[in-house]
Amino acid sequence: MCGFPVPTTLSLTNYMEEKEMLIHDLKINPKYFDDAANGTKSFEIRKNDRLYCVGDTLHLRECEIVFPDGYNGEERYTGREVFVDVTYIFEGPGYGLRKEYCVLGTANPRHHAERMIPDDT
Repeated sequence: MCGFPVPTTLSLTNYMEEKEMLIHDLKINPKYFDDAANGTKSFEIRKNDRLYCVGDTLHLRECEIVFPDGYNGEERYTGREVFVDVTYIFEGPGYGLRKEYCVLGTANPRHHAERMIPDDT
């Protein structure tokens, strides 16, 4: 089930059928980017404040914090990005994860938004 309550005007089945798969734009720390991009890191731990669902795509954009004046940090995108598919969702609370967080299982890292479609031949 997705991370937010189902609207009361729809049944869960109708809601899941009507929901379009989403692309979520997210920042990722440079420390974790390469592992997410090559598939070694197959999960994201995120605040569960979006409508994450299995089948959605995460657009992970590498973002670093720089200190141009030596004191005040500001975020800067590096230009590196990767797309991954959400394959599993574990929602807190449980196993040390607070209730406002979730673990998103990810797969199929790629540098474009389109999903890979198997060839029928």
